[in-house]
Amino acid sequence: ERAGGDVEMASSSRQALRLISMRHFDVAVLDFQLTDGTSMAVAEELSARHVPFFFLTAQGQLPELRRRHPNAAIFDKPMMARQTRCELAKACRSKFAA
Repeated sequence: ERAGGDVEMASSSRQALRLISMRHFDVAVLDFQLTDGTSMAVAEELSARHVPFFFLTAQGQLPELRRRHPNAAIFDKPMMARQTRCELAKACRSKFAA
């Protein structure tokens, strides 16, 4: 938000999928572990809509993530604000360059 973007937050896959169905997103940051499981269904929906995203996880480089989303960056928590802004900008640039 401080960088000038609109931010929506969801603590569950169900919430996130509802938000995705209601509006367009330029980029997404996904916490792998949510209150109702993982964010894999959210990642699948974002991929289908060609929305760039990256994962944050406290569980390290999960092979399942790498296998199902080989182009998505995976970062360990905690992620510093500067690095988050940099990765968001990189994801936006790649989307609009395509």
